[in-house]
Amino acid sequence: MIQKKEIGQKVTLVDIAKANNCSVSTVSRALSDSHEIGEKTKKRIVEYANKHNYVFNNLAKALKRGKSNLIGVVVGNSGNSFFSALLEGIHQGARGSSYSVIVMQSNDNPDEEKKCITTLVSIGVDALIISPIGHSDNIEYLQKLHINRCMVIAVDRINNRLQTIKIGSKNYEGAYLATKHLIEMGRDRIAHITLHAKGVSQERFNGFKECLKNHNIKINDKYIQKIQVNNNDELYTELEKCISTLWKIRSRPNAIFCAMDNITNNIYDILRDKKISVPKDVIIAGFSNMEHLSNFKNPIIRIEQNAFDIGKEAIQTAFEYLNNQGLPLSKRIEFNVKLIQ
Repeated sequence: MIQKKEIGQKVTLVDIAKANNCSVSTVSRALSDSHEIGEKTKKRIVEYANKHNYVFNNLAKALKRGKSNLIGVVVGNSGNSFFSALLEGIHQGARGSSYSVIVMQSNDNPDEEKKCITTLVSIGVDALIISPIGHSDNIEYLQKLHINRCMVIAVDRINNRLQTIKIGSKNYEGAYLATKHLIEMGRDRIAHITLHAKGVSQERFNGFKECLKNHNIKINDKYIQKIQVNNNDELYTELEKCISTLWKIRSRPNAIFCAMDNITNNIYDILRDKKISVPKDVIIAGFSNMEHLSNFKNPIIRIEQNAFDIGKEAIQTAFEYLNNQGLPLSKRIEFNVKLIQ
């Protein structure tokens, strides 16, 4: 009989082999249901393994074949409404497949993001789905991974320097749509709050500028507020500074278009705390998937992204690429957005 294991210790193949007076290779073959092992011996070993709660190391077996059947996912914050719907789409798309999904969150911190990526790569994920922050070092690392080690699929935050599979929203069109709606509501002093990062932020800024140009509204550089933050903790403070700066302008903006969901989701509280009336003094529009913003007494105009379908498309694209060699290493898929009043 094998000695009783202490709590936390795992039963190993060696333990099972000793208890059944056979070799480790015999145990391994028996647990793999090999035809080389007699049914009686196989039955005895399997029953012993089950009785002692032996955990089959399927990952080790998969890695020997050069495949882990694991998909890694890195998002900014799983509590964010967009990422929550994105993850739901990923899990829905993975259901019924032979793959398991491992999710990590970066909290929009470059160091945390790098740690998430290296952790998932170290356990041998077959593909990595990530909403990249846009930090240059991490983008370069992701590019090398995609070319040399595992497939990388960028979702939502599509950095233009990253040549990989990109799945996101029609950012230019969404920004144009929001700005046009504000103009149609009679607002012509429209401020824009965005991030310094390129990619998604730049696409939305371009849509904003083009709409103003097409409606013969001159862009006031003082209304353009670009912020640089390393994590979500810094965001609220920086947004407060933006509003203070905008409200020092003699001709204050009468509308604000927010380029990112985390900006849109925070701006209402900041304006309320500063006793700025919405929509009397200023109308807010921006990208956001937080439905409760539309239920306020004075709702925020939202550009809603199809996060669920983006997530589902990402995992299905991963499966397609993993099962088919020779597909192009870079392509772009964009989903329509919707204006919610």
